[in-house]
Amino acid sequence: ILLGSMIRSNSVPRAFLLMLVSSLSFSSMAVAVRQTLAIPIAWQVFSRWLVMLIVVTVCGVATRQLDLRPKGMRVLVIRGIAGFFGISSVFFAIGHLPLSIATVLSWSSPLFVALFSRWFLNERLPRRALLFVGLAFLMLTQVVGLKVEQGFEMKLPWQGVAVAIFGAAAAGVAYTAVRAASAKFTAPTIIFHFGWIATLLAVPWMLSASVPFQPEWILGLTCVGLSATGGQIAMTLAYRWAPAPVVSTMSLLNAPLSALFGYWAFGEVLEFRQGLGVLGLILSIAAVA
Repeated sequence: ILLGSMIRSNSVPRAFLLMLVSSLSFSSMAVAVRQTLAIPIAWQVFSRWLVMLIVVTVCGVATRQLDLRPKGMRVLVIRGIAGFFGISSVFFAIGHLPLSIATVLSWSSPLFVALFSRWFLNERLPRRALLFVGLAFLMLTQVVGLKVEQGFEMKLPWQGVAVAIFGAAAAGVAYTAVRAASAKFTAPTIIFHFGWIATLLAVPWMLSASVPFQPEWILGLTCVGLSATGGQIAMTLAYRWAPAPVVSTMSLLNAPLSALFGYWAFGEVLEFRQGLGVLGLILSIAAVA
């Protein structure tokens, strides 16, 4: 949070360091979510936002960087709504797909950031970048094990794949909004308004959960919330250092880190075809940026 007040201009190396911290935090969150699958997703999602809201409020007040009534709330509202659906989709995908696959699909958002940044922020990319966007989507078919010759059959549950890709698109909108908001607001202000909007949206889902809250969930939910908060703060600061397509591409660090964490924590190993698809997807998105 204190680092946010020092930001004055673009610096890709500093953005990279922040995104490395963010990726480590979000990968830890993914492991925590997988290990607490006994807890309903609604409670996990609500706790993720609530913990973040508490932490960023305390930090924002302590550093006097929190603006409770900023002018130009529209971009913050868009960021909050899109971010809620994006992150909620990640939680669903982690519960239905292998950790590395859920992560790489959910973090394919740079494809959408590149498109949305071109439309909304006028951060134009060379036309040849469209070729790599198409190649990246082709690599997605390899990641999910799509077999055209067998009637578009997939090895993975289509519901999990569809929700993960929807989440990536929603995250693309959210990250584009972060880039736009970072030119006007401090990091605590952006994250605070993201937090209360997402927490409010999560309340109906949480209240509709069939299982009431259990005290033994506190530790697991706190780990999910704190790791997610660390990732959120670092990522928001990174968007103040470099253009949205560049920073969103750095988020692909989540893919190899989650694959390592998935192997270490759950013994998950990708098939050769899926591994090539993950590598091709990462390289294609990097080329887009």
